[in-house]
Amino acid sequence: MTYDVVALVRQAPDVRALVDSMVEAGPELTVEGAGEGAVIRLRDDSGRPVLAIEAAQKVDVPGEVERLLGERAAADMPDPCWWVEARAAGSGPDPVGLAHRFADALAG
Repeated sequence: MTYDVVALVRQAPDVRALVDSMVEAGPELTVEGAGEGAVIRLRDDSGRPVLAIEAAQKVDVPGEVERLLGERAAADMPDPCWWVEARAAGSGPDPVGLAHRFADALAG
């Protein structure tokens, strides 16, 4: 089973912001690139993927965030903004918390 979390950010996240957010989410995890750079995977110590982070997508269409996530999510976001999706998987300790820690760190 997977669990998706979306981070909405005001600017395209640079490599440093992504790395810092990954470390904050799970400093014990290792990083693996996939999909020609479109996806970054975090793996646990046994090599199982526990979090996949997709490349940031610019949301250019006015009102698109509200349409997809509702008025509350869109209230403080500028048009355009950036959408970063993280997908937690696995049965390890707290994959949902891992996805939220990553998204919170990136949005912060």
